[in-house]
Amino acid sequence: MSSRLLKSLRLFNVDHTLYSITKDIRDTIEERGKQGILINIKNKAESILLSAIGVRTLRNPGRVNAIYFISERRYKMPPNLDKLMKFLRISYEYIEIGSLARDINSYIRAYIPTKKDYANEVIEALILREIADTRNLLLLGDITRTDWLLGIFNQIYMKTMDLLPLTKIYKTQVRRLISRLHILQYTKGADIDEDWNLFKNNIKIQDDLIIDAILEGIVSSKTDEEILEDLKPVTSGITIDTITTIRQIFEDAYFKRNTPIALL
Repeated sequence: MSSRLLKSLRLFNVDHTLYSITKDIRDTIEERGKQGILINIKNKAESILLSAIGVRTLRNPGRVNAIYFISERRYKMPPNLDKLMKFLRISYEYIEIGSLARDINSYIRAYIPTKKDYANEVIEALILREIADTRNLLLLGDITRTDWLLGIFNQIYMKTMDLLPLTKIYKTQVRRLISRLHILQYTKGADIDEDWNLFKNNIKIQDDLIIDAILEGIVSSKTDEEILEDLKPVTSGITIDTITTIRQIFEDAYFKRNTPIALL
């Protein structure tokens, strides 16, 4: 027996998806009269994919602007990412925010106990927004459909973006597009997504595909019982409580995805 939800995730049309993503970027650039795109280069699979899609979309690496932020944790671009930039012929810029971010994070911790340095992403967002506006560029975010639906993102950072083209694909579909664009070798050495691993540990599911399948069921208006029935033949570790928990997280993330809402 098989699962329809899993089958739909595995058999999605890679070429059609790439066409749809590049068309969205190209159309938005033309509609808004932008000169090109701006990408925050990070050592993660989604960012690597977005960089390649950007060059594919514009067919001109010169119109792809890339910023790599130097932090106290990492002072230069990782070798795999540097090789990708050279392969794609993207000229990138370094921006150092380490000391400034450290001071702001120390201030934040005095009032809001947190283990994560949230200020880094906020500072990066402000800088990226200013660069994009000054150079008349379309600012692209690299968040996937999975993270967007679950609210696994910094709200301030994401709300500064002009377009989130990768929200058309789930997390488990990223590698398929990377393979199609022949850049898989550049993902070796990519950073582990700590927020995603923390989420999986909290809900006690380690299989990314199962999480994506549950989300696909939710957005397809299936009930928890229908999702469980669909997945039961292929996994024994999923219960109705697990599905309900993911649905609650999805619903709780609604305002994070859709606010602020301007009232005119």
